[in-house]
Amino acid sequence: MDFKPSAAEALHLKSISTLSDKRWLRYAPAYILTNENLHKSMEFMPAKRDKVLTVAASGDHPLFCKLYGAKHVTTFDITCNAKIITDIKIAAIQEGFDIQQYRNLLNNLHKSTNVLNVPGMDNIAGHLPINVQKYLADAADSKLRLNLFSSGQEIEEKTEKYTINAKEYEQLRNVIKEPFDFIWSDAVDLKLTESYDFIHLSNIADYMSWQNFGNILSHLIQHTNIGGRIFADQQNTFNASELFIQVPNKLNNWELLQSGAINVLQRTR
Repeated sequence: MDFKPSAAEALHLKSISTLSDKRWLRYAPAYILTNENLHKSMEFMPAKRDKVLTVAASGDHPLFCKLYGAKHVTTFDITCNAKIITDIKIAAIQEGFDIQQYRNLLNNLHKSTNVLNVPGMDNIAGHLPINVQKYLADAADSKLRLNLFSSGQEIEEKTEKYTINAKEYEQLRNVIKEPFDFIWSDAVDLKLTESYDFIHLSNIADYMSWQNFGNILSHLIQHTNIGGRIFADQQNTFNASELFIQVPNKLNNWELLQSGAINVLQRTR
């Protein structure tokens, strides 16, 4: 999907946004750091992991997928800033930042209203896609500051299990060669043309209705390869496990590998 973020649109939506106007979600702030234990969820990737689909989120989801052996990773997210932070992380890795420089960059980006002024960004800005560079420049020029990464948490020792450690970071420098494909879409409106070996939904089910998540699941099972898996966890109130349990009861080519806080479906044939 063509990706053309517009700082002008983002600023317009910021100025007129109301609780009933959900268009602002297209530019909602992205997490700077995941609050999920991705080391744990990556254990559920199948042996065949040629093609993976994952939420972009803080950019950590696709990075972990590559770290754990995914060959090709496609990301999706409702907010364009999820791609922006992903591209920034990739650029820092490719530019040769060591692990401490990388963490310092992320901490400085946290809650910044002018990303281009953050120490270290001058080293990597030229490595970002042209449309991302323009978006950041236009946002920086505006008098109305945009909080691109104002949610999430700073990197501290207590969050070590959620972030990439020094050894893993070195491994990433050898496997990250180019930006990930990105589909700019709400999961409800996600239109897929390919099938995948692993689909990582994070905890998106916590933030939508039962019916919407059921529709999403119905769409995704049509785009899962034989032996492929769909993964979702739940951290809040929505009981995704009940929908996952229903799938093998309706379709005899699926089995439930785990349900509860972590939910995993596998296509058997």
